[in-house]
Amino acid sequence: MTLFSENISNKLLAFCDGYPSRKDPATNVFVHTLMKSVRKHGVDVSVIAPAPIFSLTRGVNFSTGSRKQETLEGVPVNRPRYLSYSAKKIPLIGTTLAMSIGSLSSSALRVAAKEVDRPSVAYGHFLFSGGTCAIKVAEYFSIPSVVSLGESSFDVYIEHFGRQMIKTQLHKFDKVIAVSNGLKEKCVEEFGYPTDGIRVIPNAVDPDMFFPRSRSESRKILRLPMSEIIGIAVGSFSTRKGYKKFHKVVESIKGLNMIYLGSGPEKPAGKNILYVGEVQHANVPLWLAAADFFVHPSEAEGSSNAILEALSCGLPVVVNDIPPNRELVDEKKAIFFDAGSYSQVKEAISDVVQNSEKRGILERNSKNEASQYTIHHRSKNIINWLGINNYQR
Repeated sequence: MTLFSENISNKLLAFCDGYPSRKDPATNVFVHTLMKSVRKHGVDVSVIAPAPIFSLTRGVNFSTGSRKQETLEGVPVNRPRYLSYSAKKIPLIGTTLAMSIGSLSSSALRVAAKEVDRPSVAYGHFLFSGGTCAIKVAEYFSIPSVVSLGESSFDVYIEHFGRQMIKTQLHKFDKVIAVSNGLKEKCVEEFGYPTDGIRVIPNAVDPDMFFPRSRSESRKILRLPMSEIIGIAVGSFSTRKGYKKFHKVVESIKGLNMIYLGSGPEKPAGKNILYVGEVQHANVPLWLAAADFFVHPSEAEGSSNAILEALSCGLPVVVNDIPPNRELVDEKKAIFFDAGSYSQVKEAISDVVQNSEKRGILERNSKNEASQYTIHHRSKNIINWLGINNYQR
């Protein structure tokens, strides 16, 4: 369908598998930040975020930890319950992921059909789960659907569904938003999606939350040593993200202390390492401001919010040399390394630790770069791309 020219309202209905709540404010907080910004531009936004009440791997969950309905900072959120069958491959049966997504999207459609006025656009976050919900609801209301792709890889989809199903799913959307050129090229070249139907709109940050602060004041508040060189990493600490090898390098660099914010199976530990764990998103800027530089050794990214947040806080960044990172920063703002090379990682980190002049140059360039990646610019670009009426310029 091609219905964008027929919009009669400015209501966007978004779908997301997992969404922040008062009890769990960190889940997909970037989606909520975008929805808040879209709403500030005069668009009527609401979210349907199905929550599993049963999982094959986690069992029955009588309390999902969030209300079925609530309004978060002006954004109405509805969380219908569904049965999750996890993502297992069972002989003769196939993948249970398809069953999970089917259950999830059916619960979203029930709520949309019963409780939602006809929206102008159905917006899905990620190709499956949120994307499947958007397709079902768009078909029910005869409205256009759009998917926002932020995946670092389609490998999990290929493993469970195969390439043809991914292609079929993609072609059901009227428009596609990709966070990187790499994702756009994959959709066009590998799955045949028309190039004029996809727009690259990188991730972004809230400049009212992420901005340069006093390093000494931040360290004072957090009770961190004033004179030490401190690096910081923010993310999910797993083998796929490349942190295990990085931890070993950090321990070998004299004069370096590292802070880690986040979670994952590979919790960093060592004599010069402070593992903070997960913190509320609103507190991340304070920790970033306390550091001398930001490190991101991740080997898999779509468009890194963590890098953009560090830039917005005025931090020099030291990152793995992969195409998605090159789209966000160049040598004027970052030091690149090959995360697979112990010597390259150590050389890059040692360089930023020992060279205060270089840190200063990178810091100044970071502050200048951050202004183009604000959430206000991103939401404006998305609204214009979708052609939602009554956009307040």
